[in-house]
Amino acid sequence: MAILKPLADKGNLGAQELMGHMYYFGKGLAADARMASVWYTKAANNGSKYAQYNLGVMYDEGQGVPQNYSKAIKLYEKAANQGHLNAINNLALLYRDGLGVDKDYKKAIALFSEASKKGSAVAKYNLGSMYENGLGVDKDITSALLWFTEAGVLGYVDAQYLMGQKYYYGEDVKKDLKEAGQWYTKAANQGHAGAQLKLGYMYDNAEGGYAKNTKYAIELYLKSANQGNKYAQHNLGLIYMGGREVKQDYIAAERWFMKAIKQNYAPSQFELGTLYVKVENYKGAFTLLTKAAKQGHAMAQNNLGYMYEYGKGTKKDYVLARKWYKKSAQQGYVEAQSNLALLYDGGKGGKKDFAKAAKWYTKAAKQGHSQSQYNIGAMYYYGEGVKKDRKKAKQWITKAAKSGSASAKKFLAKNKF
Repeated sequence: MAILKPLADKGNLGAQELMGHMYYFGKGLAADARMASVWYTKAANNGSKYAQYNLGVMYDEGQGVPQNYSKAIKLYEKAANQGHLNAINNLALLYRDGLGVDKDYKKAIALFSEASKKGSAVAKYNLGSMYENGLGVDKDITSALLWFTEAGVLGYVDAQYLMGQKYYYGEDVKKDLKEAGQWYTKAANQGHAGAQLKLGYMYDNAEGGYAKNTKYAIELYLKSANQGNKYAQHNLGLIYMGGREVKQDYIAAERWFMKAIKQNYAPSQFELGTLYVKVENYKGAFTLLTKAAKQGHAMAQNNLGYMYEYGKGTKKDYVLARKWYKKSAQQGYVEAQSNLALLYDGGKGGKKDFAKAAKWYTKAAKQGHSQSQYNIGAMYYYGEGVKKDRKKAKQWITKAAKSGSASAKKFLAKNKF
């Protein structure tokens, strides 16, 4: 600093640029965006395309200076006129989004194309997005894929991940898990959290020709989870809870689930709530299952209904048990359909309603729920909630017996049809 600052004060362009970088990135000086803008301004006024670009970004994003798209555009234009590819790309983004200028897809296309021809990977990616969405050009998936691929080959990580997603799910291309894995690997090696998650999943489930390797999957999940990826955090919770390739560790499982729960991830709320039930922490389970249920998690809704029905972690309340069973049942969750039917059948939470009980037993029975098959069969046999029909009764009870229902087997043995 004893040498650098005096040089910068005297107008040395390189020194001014370096002062800006040191303040911006906190290298050798405490990070200070305002001071970075001061030195970038001096260097930009002296014609530095790098300072013009960096200062443009600061005005674009409101870092150290008030956000001002008009100033960002002027600075990007100056840097772009000196061939700065990222400045050309960012200028195109502002025209695409209509920030500081009237929205102009044609202008954006021209700028993305200019930067792409000069080798900008990010511009190729953005140009692909324009073709994919038909912005300023006719929608052309083939061209979009070509641009995305070129960007990925040049190492642009978002393009690599996107191509992995397209091949994994068969979106715009023929599904090819092996190709997906190759793209995910490229992106994962650059630290892309989503790619680390997906590649970990592929190794965990032996997809794309990879031999099952849960240990390596855990390594990838950890990298992704440590970047805050809630899906990876959840997967680690499941692995520790189940003891897959690691020693079963409920404390570690809880720790990872809680990280995802802080991001309000319903599946983790459900899994940890279920784990709490297992260790008889019913109050903790009730709290988490309530949160997941309110987000529409069907299994959590069913389990919350169970807690209300049996007074686990909360006061017994059949009315609320019906409410939550019904929400889950309406999403097609078979256990909830059966549980709701049982409440209607037994008159818990309201009057007995055999017709509604029969309705929900039937839905569960059609999904192969043996107890519900037996129950709806018995309702047909006695004519409760449905018109008496011994033929249907026998059909359902026989299905239940074949599924192993002891009650159904006894019924068939004792009753005539």
